Amino acid sequence: MAVYKKVGLGLLKVIIILGGVLLFTVGLFGWMANFGIASYYQMILGFAVLVAEVIREDAVKLGVHKGQFSGMMDIGSWGWFVLCSVLPIPGILFYLFQRPKYVSAETASGTVECPFCKEPIKAGAIKCRWCGSEIPPVEASV
Repeated sequence: MAVYKKVGLGLLKVIIILGGVLLFTVGLFGWMANFGIASYYQMILGFAVLVAEVIREDAVKLGVHKGQFSGMMDIGSWGWFVLCSVLPIPGILFYLFQRPKYVSAETASGTVECPFCKEPIKAGAIKCRWCGSEIPPVEASV
């Protein structure tokens, strides 16, 4: 079994992270060897790819998908990755502006977390569809 599978990473995620680190490192060495302004851009691009992967992962955890909202920033998690990689500063600012909408949409969607396997299930479920555990009823507080 591959090492990246043992630590719970997907192959694409490993490739993205290694690509960002490689871009940054090559740019850093180019800067130290005085190769010019291209080295700065390479370092910035490598850092932007790493930050964009963090934002994409956050968007996946929040359940972001295309068609969730209307408007200009109606993009999925990979759209956020591309936007934050190509235009890092506006992309990150747009994501931070949109993130509260995604958080409120997740809590209003009527899902709760299974207390046993931590996967999302419907709010009124009596049995988890993922692990098969019976969900204790939630007591209404007075």
